Amino acid sequence: MERTGPPADAIFYAFWRIAQQGWPIIEVPYQRCDMAHNRAACLMMQANEEAIQAGRPDLTFTHLVTLDLDHTHPTEIIRHLGRVAQLYPDRLVVGGLNYRRCAPYDPCAYIESDDGAISALAGPEGGSMGRVDFLGTGSMMIAASVFERLRAAGVYPFFGYEYKAQPWAALDWRTLANAQFGGVDVYFSRRCRELGIDLWLDATITSPHLANRWIDGDDWRREQQTPEFRWKYLAHDERLAHLRRLIPELWANPGRVLYVGANRQRAHYLPELKEAGATVDLLEIDESKAAYWLERGGFDSVFAGDVTRWCFGDAQYDTAFWWHGPEHVTREQLDDALANLETAVKPGGLIVLGCPWGVAPYADQERYDAHEQHVGAYYPEDWDQRGYNAFTDGTRDSIESSQIAWKRKA
Repeated sequence: MERTGPPADAIFYAFWRIAQQGWPIIEVPYQRCDMAHNRAACLMMQANEEAIQAGRPDLTFTHLVTLDLDHTHPTEIIRHLGRVAQLYPDRLVVGGLNYRRCAPYDPCAYIESDDGAISALAGPEGGSMGRVDFLGTGSMMIAASVFERLRAAGVYPFFGYEYKAQPWAALDWRTLANAQFGGVDVYFSRRCRELGIDLWLDATITSPHLANRWIDGDDWRREQQTPEFRWKYLAHDERLAHLRRLIPELWANPGRVLYVGANRQRAHYLPELKEAGATVDLLEIDESKAAYWLERGGFDSVFAGDVTRWCFGDAQYDTAFWWHGPEHVTREQLDDALANLETAVKPGGLIVLGCPWGVAPYADQERYDAHEQHVGAYYPEDWDQRGYNAFTDGTRDSIESSQIAWKRKA
């Protein structure tokens, strides 16, 4: 425990999710790291001793799990380690694959060579479990029998700090200032090895390690190059650029436009269409959203109706603009919707469609109402079969994608 509690929001909520599962918790107040570990181990062993004395061996604990407060631990970590204990009961000390918080960011698991040199594991990833000589305690499961063996051998504390004897008087101040000493994990690892207790690294589970770092302009520039940034912040302008390049006639003379679908947050490219001289009518399936736009203004006319059923009358519009709408109708409904749009457009007019490229579920579906859910997935061949040109951008079958389809009515 830190003096001020968990040092980051994500860590707090990760521990909360673990605690919700009902695991017994040893209350260890803020104190030195070695003392906290020793206290936890001893309190568990004391509880086991009292349970046996009370004739309730069924209430004893078989393992202690330690989870450091500067990691974000997976919600399933204790169940995961429990499965390891069941599958491999002879593996008494098992730790997750965690990484050092500072350079070189190596795994907190090390091998000692015959000459005493200690090396980090070069490639522990890959879903395996293997023996190591030193294992970090960031996320560790220790069998109760380990503490029994250590105590029987006269080893205490179980966790501590080691300061090897050196000719300190002969060393200069700079050397003394840079001297390094092993932490509680190194101390515990040595005590286990001395008793022939193997340490096992489980490379199938990781608890990300919290680190402090300074944010500067380089981080901002790197972020702007990521796909996530592009699709969250740049996609609107990029798609507009594609529309201007692919369908220049749309902006030269849009005429009277039937605009299908607009929620309360946006009506993409409405300002640009109006600026190009268009008269724009909205067709919106949700009556409350249609009422919102009628009051807000921006469209010349507003109609409440379903594009798969709405009868527009013949050849009233120069352009039908269904932007990010096809994904909201099923394949069975698509042809009816397109037929209605094409009927509403004059000969020589444009039908312009926008949608994701294939399957593109929202990550947070619960935020969207029934009319905004993605229920259809379409690909360039679907538009080609219906006489449309198609352009794709981004990653197929991802929300981070875009597809533009268009054709001129004969």
